[in-house]
Formats: sequence, structure tokens, C-alpha cells
Amino acid sequence: MLVLIVGPTAVGKNTVVDEILRISKKCHRRVACTTRRPRIGEVDGQHYHFLTRVDFKIKIRNGEFVEWAEVHGNLYGTLKQELDSALRAGDDVIFDLDFQGARQIKAKMPEAITIFFLPPTFEDLARRLDARKSGESEETKLRRLITAREEIRQAETFDYFLVNDKLDQVVLEIQKLIGILSLGKIPPANRFRNTEFLNRLKSAL
Repeated sequence: MLVLIVGPTAVGKNTVVDEILRISKKCHRRVACTTRRPRIGEVDGQHYHFLTRVDFKIKIRNGEFVEWAEVHGNLYGTLKQELDSALRAGDDVIFDLDFQGARQIKAKMPEAITIFFLPPTFEDLARRLDARKSGESEETKLRRLITAREEIRQAETFDYFLVNDKLDQVVLEIQKLIGILSLGKIPPANRFRNTEFLNRLKSAL
């Protein structure tokens, strides 16, 4: 099973994926490529493959990515070889990626499960972004928030959407969702596609 965790900036995608991979031996980690600079604590080859822009573009020309996109001035992409080898091994693959990348993979691999993370409020999202020690300029942060508004407005185009409020709770919800899908059953819409909450969130944007 291929599970894609999508959502706006600072919504906590990576933190949730890290926790799921920590507690599950059945899930495989995908390491994306990026041209952005490493943040404090990030390790090359573990969190991302950090590439120069020139090296990234060489991989694009060689057709090495199953998806890639430019997001907030940096390039991000998923290597075909890495994803294919994990799926051939029979592993579940779960990873977070940007809005554009998720749509590219879904178009090529319709069987992929897409889960969009929503913040409890947009103000909470802005606080999370501001608290992140990324060294980004205020202009870049503002651009991220503008993009986040547009992405939240399109959350319903993904298979499922969940509120990422409490880490333990959202991890449990994802585990239950994957369990339901692995049995070939249909997940309850009111639980995994809470349109009432989404509409309230969108009305406040």
C-alpha cells in the first residue's frame, strides 16, 4: 500500500510520518530529494537527499523522478528507483510530500492513498510556522501561508482529510484507516472526510 500524507506548510506532516515509522515495522520510509538547505538536526540520506540545483536538474533530465515540483523556491522530488524497490519488496510505503507531488503520483498510480492534513485553525498553522527555526525570511513565510490557504481550499480533492491536532490521536486514526483499507472495506466518511469541519475552516480563511 502506498500512502501519501499531504497538507500545507507547518501542519506537521513529517512529525506524524516519523512517529508512524517508529512504531510500525511494516512501513517503509521514502527519502525525498531537495535543493533546500538542511534544517537543524536534519541528516542527509535520512531526512532528505540534499542536492545542488544542478544535480537535481540532471536527475530530471535523466527521468529519475516519479514526481518533482518547485515549492517555495526549492525543488523536491521522489526517486522512481527507491519507490519501486520498496513496493516490490511488499512493504507499505508512507511518506509526506507537497501538494503538486501528490497529484503527480496519484495520476500515475491511482491506487495510492492520499490523506490531507488540516490544522485545527489557520491561526494555529501560522503559529507553528513562526515557531519553526527555519531561518526563512518573513516574505517567504508569508508566501507559504498564501499557498497554504489555496491548498486547504482544495483538500476535498484528496481521498481523505484529517485534523492534525494531537500527535497520538492522528497517528491512531491513520493506523485505523490503513487497517480498514487493507481489509478491502470502505472507511466511514464522517470520520475520515469530516466536511463539516473543513467547511468551517475554509470559511475562516
